[in-house]
Amino acid sequence: MSCQLNVQTSFRDIEGVRKFLFLKSSFEEDDADWKNDDWEWKDDVTENDGNKENDVKGLGETWLQECVIALSPTNDVIAVAYEDRIVILEQKYDPSENSGELETKFNTVWQGSLAQENGEEITALACIPLASQKKSTQGGPDWTCLVAGFTSGYIRIYTENGTLLLSQLFHEEVVSQIKCRTYQLPHFPGLPEQPEDLSILYSKALVTIDGFSLYQSLRVCRNQVARATASGSDVIQPPPLAYKKWGLQGQEFIKDHISCGVVTPNPFDQMQTASMLGGYKAKVKATPPASNLYLTAGSGPYTGFYYAIEGSGQPILTDVALAVASKLKSALFNAASGWLGFGGSAKKAAEQKDKKPKIEPATALGIRFGIPDRRRIGESIVLSPTNTLAATTDSFGRVLLIDVAKGITVRMWKGYRDAQLGFVDVKEDGRGSKQSADRAALFLIIYAPRRGILEVWATQQGARVAAFNVHKGCQLVCLSHGMMGLNSGTAKSVKTPNLQCCLIEPDGNIRAIEIPFHLALSDKNSRRARDMHLLKTMKTHLKENHQQTDGLCADISSAMTDIKQAGVKQQAIERILSTRYLSAKYMQSVLNELIAQFEPQDPLSAPSAEGEETESLDIESRMLLQYCKLQEQLLQTYIAIDTLNTECASTPRPKVNEQIFSQDMCISESEVTYLIKKFDKYNIISDQPERKVQFSETTELSAADFLGCFSCQLHISAQEDITTARNVNLKKSLSEEKRLKLATFIFRSSIQGSAATELGVLLQFCEIPEDQLMDLVLELWLSEDAVDWTTLPNLYNLMHSITQLKDISDINVDHNKQSPWWQNVRDKCCASFNPSAALGAVITGRSVATSLQASQLLPENQNEEKQESSMDVLEADWESLTMDMTHWNILVKQLEDVLAISALLKLQPKGEPKTKGERISVSVNKLLEGGRGVMAEVVAKWIAQKGILPIMLCQKSHNASEEEMETDEHDEESEFLGKEGGINNIIHH
Repeated sequence: MSCQLNVQTSFRDIEGVRKFLFLKSSFEEDDADWKNDDWEWKDDVTENDGNKENDVKGLGETWLQECVIALSPTNDVIAVAYEDRIVILEQKYDPSENSGELETKFNTVWQGSLAQENGEEITALACIPLASQKKSTQGGPDWTCLVAGFTSGYIRIYTENGTLLLSQLFHEEVVSQIKCRTYQLPHFPGLPEQPEDLSILYSKALVTIDGFSLYQSLRVCRNQVARATASGSDVIQPPPLAYKKWGLQGQEFIKDHISCGVVTPNPFDQMQTASMLGGYKAKVKATPPASNLYLTAGSGPYTGFYYAIEGSGQPILTDVALAVASKLKSALFNAASGWLGFGGSAKKAAEQKDKKPKIEPATALGIRFGIPDRRRIGESIVLSPTNTLAATTDSFGRVLLIDVAKGITVRMWKGYRDAQLGFVDVKEDGRGSKQSADRAALFLIIYAPRRGILEVWATQQGARVAAFNVHKGCQLVCLSHGMMGLNSGTAKSVKTPNLQCCLIEPDGNIRAIEIPFHLALSDKNSRRARDMHLLKTMKTHLKENHQQTDGLCADISSAMTDIKQAGVKQQAIERILSTRYLSAKYMQSVLNELIAQFEPQDPLSAPSAEGEETESLDIESRMLLQYCKLQEQLLQTYIAIDTLNTECASTPRPKVNEQIFSQDMCISESEVTYLIKKFDKYNIISDQPERKVQFSETTELSAADFLGCFSCQLHISAQEDITTARNVNLKKSLSEEKRLKLATFIFRSSIQGSAATELGVLLQFCEIPEDQLMDLVLELWLSEDAVDWTTLPNLYNLMHSITQLKDISDINVDHNKQSPWWQNVRDKCCASFNPSAALGAVITGRSVATSLQASQLLPENQNEEKQESSMDVLEADWESLTMDMTHWNILVKQLEDVLAISALLKLQPKGEPKTKGERISVSVNKLLEGGRGVMAEVVAKWIAQKGILPIMLCQKSHNASEEEMETDEHDEESEFLGKEGGINNIIHH
């Protein structure tokens, strides 16, 4: 993904802002009814008025470049000024707009003139958000102050609605620039924390105000303004400001500056500087002195480096000069100035209004060194967020990149007259390690208005990574500060990201420059970082959408095409396959595109002709190809099963009688009759239909959930072009609920319908291991509490089809050994607490095992007549002396006994039980592990739980005639004992 120039916000009425700043005619109608014809002034006035309009029209769409613009780094307040007029705007939501989107735009909150002296104009602006000290909004902005500099030299600070907080005259020259440096966390370990300050540049002086002092003073002033407004007063008493005033020496004139903060030289630079200043006899201090570094752009030299050593200049406590409020109460002015002037009256304030405050002399600060160029004039300079690089523009149309620490120019660009500069610091996303610091990349933004182009360059020696054709009348705003009032603790809780660089267009749109980190890298690292950025973008699209749309599919296809590395492409495929709302058909199309892309390059899939050279795939690409093939095969299985389930839902279930049951199960009709009676009697005795577990009525399972149940293990040998392993297995971490849901989706329609044979054919081509398929079938079947005997033939067909997929040598073993395949089936049935389902599964498994064993013994050339008589052979050889058959028969008898005990435990006498406890359940394993006496223990626990009287246990069961002769008071006992007698008829072992 490349750079983007996205619209961040916009002005709601940019035309109104322009008209207020430029089209306000200075020729207003006179109050009296003077006639210009009598005085012969008409032609002159018309000519002057026409010149004024022509000047305004001559600006055209470049009027924005004539303005002084200040934008808050939180992107909530912006101020646009021209001459003495200013418009302050805030982002607000207008409910009257029916755009359908909850978007905010800049709306005018105050506009007017800030001039307090004749001919006074605004020359510099800065919007500084102040951090909130409330616990609920810690780390966020509380309010925003507006700092304005004037041609008279005054510095005035206002609130967002134009209310004046304080006014101060530091120096009687035009204010050239106002810049702020706020606290930020060190970019690299070991760097000192930089203090906050506000720097004001005059032509020959530099004033720096301590940030902490300014922050506290502004809070006090704002509180005083609020109290004065509430009381109807127009007097406030601001505290003094602590500032330093430097007289910059060594340059002919200065047009711009930056404050680089506190720097500490290394020992070598310290000794070098001491030798250059004091000679070879100069004394060197043991500790390098800390200095505040200021860089200036101007002439003679072109760039100057000023080092103000800590402690060399004492802070000055100012006498803050304020004015009286206007009649609209939009600005409040101080009545008394100075540290000792508290409590002064409004009358004294009015007298002192016309008096200019005392101007403190500047402390001389000589230039340490510079970048000399006699003819070159520096016009602007900006500092990078890392405080390591600075960029300047000059009168020759050059852009210079300067190393702040070394004081040298490291790069130059030509052909950028009237250029505007900015820096953007981009951090890498998704590195994973929390202990390692995030990598950051620095980009230089160059806007050339004469060419109408905006370029993005990677620093220091990087190439141009992006270029945009933009309007020639735009204004590039570079914000080198954040919120004022933060510290090392609160800075970490800042939630609102600071806006670093933006482009303001004449039509009112404010565009932010978004640069991906990977553009700063090169070669392999750049490709991987770019792919990771594309992957992140695709994940964002999938997360923000909730249904499959054509636009989403187009975005996914574009991202998959742009991603080049196989490892990242596989991550993208995994994310697509895990999205639930995407259809299986679309997933299959994405996989088929990748297979078609990689398969021609795979020597195994498409071997090249003799003498033909083809580019072979690397290991990652080959593994991706195999992964896509496995997932595509699973999707084919999913689509086929889903179609089969849909068809079975609309197909009536065939009827099954005892004869069909006997033929399908390969057992005698007498045994079929015996088993049917056993199942029916158990269902009648249990007589608890509300407790029966039924298969889920729905078999719906999304393709993503289906694929999420399996894991693909790929192992490819690097020496040999073969796939050594290609496995699809059920995930070991899969919960029982998900396993049962998967089994229901695959086998429910086949067990309860008539699609067992079709499903068996489908399972032959899927990659799921046979033992896991058998486990899923048994888990689904054993989840039932009661068995419908008509579904046993379907279970037989399923188990028979799955068993045939297994190697025959693992199933049929010697007669004196147990088959591991069938032993696994018996173990699951022994552990089941649903004896009815377990008995049906054991009988079915025994029939399948007998059928496969018999088919192996019969000769291959057996004719059809012998196949018809195979039933007699099976019946004659039923008592075959094999180890497996012995265990089958024993387990059948054991489950019949467990079935009888379970039926007893399901009996529920009328009335509430005497004691409440967990339901008593039994299985073959539980009874065998309980040892001797476990049967009596289980029955005794059941008797105590149900509260059965001892007399009821001693009575014999009554026949029908005796029950009719009993009185009504013994009806309950007779019914219960009748059921108990039925249990005695069931238990044989």
